[in-house]
Amino acid sequence: MLTTSMVFKTEFERLLEEAIKTQVEIITAPHAVVDFANYKHHIGMIAGLRLARELSDMAESILNERERGV
Repeated sequence: MLTTSMVFKTEFERLLEEAIKTQVEIITAPHAVVDFANYKHHIGMIAGLRLARELSDMAESILNERERGV
């Protein structure tokens, strides 16, 4: 049985992946990125979304360690 936090994490990760995919599609589409500043903006968005995913994983690890008493 999935707990609310497990369902939340799964949905959150799905949304992060969707957002990353959207940003990648933007920067790889012809004529979508008109200047370097715009490109940097989208690359920064991808980096931020990936960081959010990493922090979510780190938080889960911390909680798992606490539950095991480590």
